[in-house]
Amino acid sequence: WIDEIITMIAGASDTVVSALSFLLLTIGHHPEVQERMFMEIQEVMGDLDRDVTAADVKAMKYLDQVILESLRLHGTSFLIMRRATNDTKIDSCTLPAGSRVMIMLHALGSNKKTVPKS
Repeated sequence: WIDEIITMIAGASDTVVSALSFLLLTIGHHPEVQERMFMEIQEVMGDLDRDVTAADVKAMKYLDQVILESLRLHGTSFLIMRRATNDTKIDSCTLPAGSRVMIMLHALGSNKKTVPKS
């Protein structure tokens, strides 16, 4: 059971590290986003020498949008598996009930039909 605990802890920390790395990479390539985030932080925090509160984080709407967009573009999960519960027709293809369906999350998050401005 020790192996399972180590795997769970490593997996959890790895996804956080990946998400933060992609976030930093993304804002590093967009200085205008970085500047707007900093302005929002200054506006919400006022005194930058104090600790950040939960209310501060909740008030930072643009920061939240940037984080969510980074996760959409560079999610830490690449695919998910699901099972069709009913016969399902998609365009000219029919998925019989019980079929396994693999959903590529990156493709879904960058599809012009589902995310028009991606």
